[in-house]
Amino acid sequence: MNSRDRIIGVYTRRANAALAHYPLPAGATARLISLSENATFVVEAERPLAILRIYLSNAGRVAAIRSELAWIEALRTDKAVDTPAIIKTLGDDVIAQFEADGGSQVCALFEYIPGAEITGHSPETYQTVGRIAAQIHQHSSRWRIPADFSRRTWDLDSILGDGAEWGDWRNGPGLDGENGKLLERTEAVIRRRLANYTVEAPRGGLVHCDLRAANLMVGSDRRIWAIDFDDCGFSWFLWDLCSTTTFIEHLPEIDDVVRAWLAGYKSVRSIGDADLAVVPDLVMLRRLHIFAWLGSHPDSDLAHSLKDSYCSATCDVARKYLGGAFLRNNAEVERSLI
Repeated sequence: MNSRDRIIGVYTRRANAALAHYPLPAGATARLISLSENATFVVEAERPLAILRIYLSNAGRVAAIRSELAWIEALRTDKAVDTPAIIKTLGDDVIAQFEADGGSQVCALFEYIPGAEITGHSPETYQTVGRIAAQIHQHSSRWRIPADFSRRTWDLDSILGDGAEWGDWRNGPGLDGENGKLLERTEAVIRRRLANYTVEAPRGGLVHCDLRAANLMVGSDRRIWAIDFDDCGFSWFLWDLCSTTTFIEHLPEIDDVVRAWLAGYKSVRSIGDADLAVVPDLVMLRRLHIFAWLGSHPDSDLAHSLKDSYCSATCDVARKYLGGAFLRNNAEVERSLI
């Protein structure tokens, strides 16, 4: 049995053990739907009932998990965006902590939303994502963060530093010597250009950090639901633009995607010229960030599906970036970013 199958087996058993901690009908079972930073299951009993998140890394994270869930509850209470409710345990807690399959486990259960992920690369889709990002940022800028709130910071040091949260991009899959040198030059330019662009207010705050179209659901009532706040933390507000462009930076339509996202965002919240000027640098930084993630999560669904293709596409984007052509191929985008 390979490591991926072993991990799936362990967390599937733990997921089914977790169900006893929740007000669920007899016969409910958990079915894996995603293996990424966490293992995500749909809980079913004749029909889908809930979404269960099994946290793959528990060590030192309970306070951070509780903080994530506190923000979700605040977003719901304040009606800032639509996001699924947290289903509490039989003991009235937002998380379940238990021993199962030889280890200590933490999990959270969320309301099941009938519907589907937002799909396609239309301008309307990305305007919607930008608008929802702005609504989330408006809330985080006004919300009185609890004293015991604990979420990580996503900045240059936590992304590119020696103790980078998701590892070193140099360990990314498929990287060779020549491409490594190319990305070294790319990192140096990013560091120089973002050296004084810190994550503090007004350019940063508490953000979603993974606001891809895949994390927006169109409900059966056509409402748009923001899901998966597991990466949320303190960063640049425009980091949510970069999470939206994740995995599509190399596509020809990236200029249109960025322009549409910015239009949606600006319909709710303003963006300064200094912020717009660093969009290419932040998007390139995100590309390196995900490359590091793939290297440190070799058993994830994404690592298995992308294999070495992400490396070659990253290097293509890096060449455009170093040549001054990245996100500057369209005259309208050029005007919006300067």
